[in-house]
Amino acid sequence: MRYVRLVDVFYGAGGKITMAEIVTIQQPEKKRDILFETIADVCDIDISQLTKSARGALNKACSELREIDPPQDEIRRRAEIYRERYQGIHLTPNALVKHWPSLNEKAHENSTPTGTTGKIGRAAAAFERHERNR
Repeated sequence: MRYVRLVDVFYGAGGKITMAEIVTIQQPEKKRDILFETIADVCDIDISQLTKSARGALNKACSELREIDPPQDEIRRRAEIYRERYQGIHLTPNALVKHWPSLNEKAHENSTPTGTTGKIGRAAAAFERHERNR
C-alpha cells in the first residue's frame, strides 16, 4: 500500500510550500484461521465465493467449535462420519456443529442404520448392538 506522508510545511516569500514523500508500507500478513479454512474445506465451500450470510454461518460454526478446540484431523474425521451416516445430504457448517456430539466412533457404532427410523429402526439397531456384543 502506498500513501503520501506530509514531511514539513514551509512558509516563504512565495507562500506555503509543502514537502511530502511517497511512502510504501507493507500490511502485516493476516494470520490464517486454520479452523475456518478446515471447516470450509470439509464442507466443500470456496472461501473466495462466500456471501455475507454464508460467511456468517461459517463464522458461527467456528465460534462454537473454538469452545472445544478440536484438532484439524478430528474435524475431518467427524465430517467423514457425517458423510457416511447421512449419505446424499450435503454437509454444512451448521450441520457439522449440530451433530458434532454424535459424530464420534462410539456414537457412530451405536447409531440407527441409515434409512431406518422409529420403533423398527431402534429395534434393528438394538439387535445389531446385541449381536456385536455377544
